[in-house]
Amino acid sequence: MEQINAWYSLALGDGMWAPTLSTQIEETFLASFGEAGKPVDMAVFTRSESEGRLHCEVIAYFSPAARGVAEAFDAE
Repeated sequence: MEQINAWYSLALGDGMWAPTLSTQIEETFLASFGEAGKPVDMAVFTRSESEGRLHCEVIAYFSPAARGVAEAFDAE
C-alpha cells in the first residue's frame, strides 16, 4: 500500500561529493516548485549526518508535496 503523506530521503554522499547532486536536486525542485504554484508544503531539506564517523554523509529529505522531485532522483 502506497503512503500518500510519506517523506522521502536520499543519501547524497559525503560532504565533498554531495554538492554536485544537491545542485541538480535544487534545479529540479525550483522548476517543479514554480510549476506547482509555489505550495508552502513543498520542500527539500539537507542535513549532514556523521553518526561518529570521520566523514559526514549528506542526506536530502523531500516533503510529501515534493514527491515528483524525490521520484526523479529515485529517493526512497
